[in-house]
Amino acid sequence: MNFPLPNASDPKCTINRETVDAVVTFQNFQPTGLSPLPSCRNYPTPTTIVTRCYDWWKKERNYFCTGEETFDFSEGLERFKTIKDTAEAEGGTLTFTDYRKTSTGEWVTEQQSLSFTPGEQPAGCEMACKTRKPKESAQVGITGHQGDIKTQTSTYEFFYRPCDEGGNCPTEAGEEILKDCQCINEFAEAASILAVMNEAGKDLI
Repeated sequence: MNFPLPNASDPKCTINRETVDAVVTFQNFQPTGLSPLPSCRNYPTPTTIVTRCYDWWKKERNYFCTGEETFDFSEGLERFKTIKDTAEAEGGTLTFTDYRKTSTGEWVTEQQSLSFTPGEQPAGCEMACKTRKPKESAQVGITGHQGDIKTQTSTYEFFYRPCDEGGNCPTEAGEEILKDCQCINEFAEAASILAVMNEAGKDLI
């Protein structure tokens, strides 16, 4: 397929990159603000040396142009959908139904298979545990230290720790296991905490 050479005045063409005397003056459709310095060159002749000076010597441009031609991907998408919907992997074999167009223009359905080396099945989630550790609160507000208005200042820090290869929860000194190694889903708790923080932020504002 032959395309016409781009023209700077063609509204269908947009300059993407321009290099002037090895200086990038246009990049990703945007001017870089750089430009080469004017320079002079000497050209020897049989009788003398001729000097020529110009603002620039060589420009290289890359254009993106839109054409009148349109592309139809419906056939390729139909083939992709057929393969995707019928693909099944068992052991080291992948079987699928291919729906392709022959050189004569006819559509045919073929059963195909591929061999591959099966890998280990990934776990559904990372095994983790939830622990807590007591600590003394040192928070201070406008009314003073928490100890001045609360009967006790002890609180807890909560931790989520990935379990080791043996399925054990790697606790530290003073930690209490609340949930042992399992697929933990704390989405509801996390969403509730975020909602409370959002309301508290509004109150502060």
